[in-house]
Amino acid sequence: MSTLSYVVIAAAATVLIILAAYAIYLYLQLRAQKVRQHELEREYQNRRLSELEQAQKSIVILARALLGKDLNLTEACIRIAYLMNQVRETLDSNTEEVFSSADDLADLATRGNRTFHDIYPEHVSTVFFQVAEASAHIPILEAWGKLSHLQQLAYDRERAEIEAKFDEFVGVAVEQVLEQR
Repeated sequence: MSTLSYVVIAAAATVLIILAAYAIYLYLQLRAQKVRQHELEREYQNRRLSELEQAQKSIVILARALLGKDLNLTEACIRIAYLMNQVRETLDSNTEEVFSSADDLADLATRGNRTFHDIYPEHVSTVFFQVAEASAHIPILEAWGKLSHLQQLAYDRERAEIEAKFDEFVGVAVEQVLEQR
């Protein structure tokens, strides 16, 4: 073999070593990126689950406040409906989870793959949404303060009618929410 052959073989070997090193570098970069992505997804899921738990605790607190007459029925229903909507959105966003490991499946088993209606059956949640919808047009906060006394009285009368219409249904729904805890 000639010297030129050795030089060509050495150059080819050097190129192969450089390409192999670069391939290993890219593989390690990709692996590190996947680990970071998995950690971010876990953090996101943990945050969403924490938000879910907090919303559920707040619903129970509001239900107890309503039973204790610390909140009027309309205000409690508006707040509970808002929180239930958060719970629904959180659970809906978790329905398309992708599980890439046995750990993910174990997490699912401990959490349970529950839907909104598994936690709050439709006959329980609907009444809160109905009261919130029926009273949605009533001004609040600054807008309430800008109303005349007669307008406030008219809205108070309307709110009282809404509350009378739904009072029994809300009472049953609140009891069922508290029984689940």
